[in-house]
Amino acid sequence: MLAAHSIEVERGRWEAVDFAGLEERARAEDWAGRLRGALTALGLTPAQESPAWLLAPCTDYR
Repeated sequence: MLAAHSIEVERGRWEAVDFAGLEERARAEDWAGRLRGALTALGLTPAQESPAWLLAPCTDYR
């Protein structure tokens, strides 16, 4: 997974997500362009046409 932004919440807690605010920030900071640049630098071709929001629960990886 390649991410331009992430929100982390402690296990057992929750957090409201302002998707409209995130969309605005993504446009202002050109997250899609930054992700395209990273993919190009890594020599990777994505399987999808554009970036997407993903909810990715994970275990403690630190």
